[in-house]
Amino acid sequence: IEGCAQCGIWDFAFYDDTLLAGRGRHLKAILRGILSRGLDVRFHTPNGLHARGITPDLAKLMRRAGVKTVRLSLETIEPDRQRNTGGKVTTDDFARAISYLHSAGYTSEALGAYILAGLPGQPLSEVEDTVNYVHGLSVQAKLALFSPIRGTPDGDRALAVDADPLLHNNTVYPYLQGAGYLGELQRIKQVAKEGNLALLREV
Repeated sequence: IEGCAQCGIWDFAFYDDTLLAGRGRHLKAILRGILSRGLDVRFHTPNGLHARGITPDLAKLMRRAGVKTVRLSLETIEPDRQRNTGGKVTTDDFARAISYLHSAGYTSEALGAYILAGLPGQPLSEVEDTVNYVHGLSVQAKLALFSPIRGTPDGDRALAVDADPLLHNNTVYPYLQGAGYLGELQRIKQVAKEGNLALLREV
């Protein structure tokens, strides 16, 4: 990183789903090293951090060391679906993480939450409720479309109905749900977009 900064490269992205594994010890070591060297660089987490790994100390360290873009994975606020998809994060976990990040000085300009749409049996009203919840916490809503992967519970449920290989493409799957579904999904995407823009105007 030090050599890159000398060459005029200032932005670095962590494409790592387990960046906060081990209570974030690895990330903390990196960020402390950046601070000790006085490097003026920027970091981004486009893959989504695990909300349970965010602590008050880590949030402050991230802010001080130049982590500029923070994405968290929420997927849904529906408790049963959270449990059925592995219990990775609860709504309380997410709200707690956002509170820590806000306290560290992060605003909606830097914060985004990934929300999953199109899961088998998932009503789109659940997606919209999750979007509204995220916006209520001053966090941008980032919709991610479900794509079936064989060997996962939701993937097997979807592929049991239609095993067409095209279903693996998340841009195809929503179209197969019908025009009404697609129209409602587009409306919710617009709700997310407009809410995000409203948050950014408040910064």
